[in-house]
Parts: sequence; structure tokens; C-alpha cells
Amino acid sequence: MKDFVGPGALVELVLGGLLLRPMQYREVVREPASMRLCFAVAVLAGAATGIGRSEQIGLAPVIAVLLHVIVTLLTVAIESGVVWLVAGAGLRRGIGYGAVVRPMALATAPRLVYALLGLGTGIPALEILGTVWLLAAFVLAVDAAIERGWAAAVAVALAVGVLRWGTSLSIQMM
Repeated sequence: MKDFVGPGALVELVLGGLLLRPMQYREVVREPASMRLCFAVAVLAGAATGIGRSEQIGLAPVIAVLLHVIVTLLTVAIESGVVWLVAGAGLRRGIGYGAVVRPMALATAPRLVYALLGLGTGIPALEILGTVWLLAAFVLAVDAAIERGWAAAVAVALAVGVLRWGTSLSIQMM
């Protein structure tokens, strides 16, 4: 059992998430003790997104950071729930919610570069890079959680993506 305590463990987790290391994602599925640090990654990712987008959305950086941390945590919780339901009902895979939410929180790690690279500023090449990187991390997290292979992971990730897009579109139409 690995020790998930301290800044060294957090840095190792962040690097594993950023570099899309499959073993890092599988490890957090198996280790409930990694929950705090996985959520620390999600909080840092939300903060970085808020910093990177504060000017674009016209909010003070502190407010943008707080807003994006809340949105990131809610998104991780809701999307993990959808993956958990699909894995349990559709794939008949008995897994706990924690085994899904930990890698999903880790999959937010690529958002840490928002502030550094200026993602979210409307530069198309950077936007595409960020989107592909986040999608790859998401699929990797789903694969680690459901353990049904890449095809199933991609299918579940696409289903969650379509649901997210449909929800976003419905909210915008209100």
C-alpha cells in the first residue's frame, strides 16, 4: 500500500495525471487513501482554470478561481456518478463510487496548464491541444475505473460527453 501523504505524493500524482500514466490512474482506483490527493488535484485544476479564464469571463481572479473550483468539483462528482451508473447497470460491473471518482478527479490534471499556457484565451491551437489532452485523460480515467478495455472506455466517455453537451445546450437555451 502506497503512502498518499504530503507534497511529494501530490507532485507525483499531478505528474502522473499530466503525463497520462495509466499505472497512476489504476493505482488510485485501488487505493482509497488517495482520495484526498485526487481531490487536491481537482481543486488545483479548478484554480488554474479560474486564473486562466478570469480575464476572459470578466470576473476578478479570486471570484473566477472560486467559481471554477466549485464547477470542477461538481463536474467530477456528477460525471463520476454517470460513469458509475453506466458501469454498474450497462456493463454489469460492480465497482464502488470511490473507485470511479478518484481517477476522474485525477483526470482534471491537464487543466493545471491553463494558467501557464493561456488555454481558454481563444488561441485555437492551444484550445484544441487542451481539449484533446483532457479527453485522453478522461478516457484513461474511465478505462482505469471500469476495467473493460479501451473500446468500452471510449464508448462511456463519449456517452458522458454527449450528455454534458446536451445539458450545456439545454441550459443555454433557457
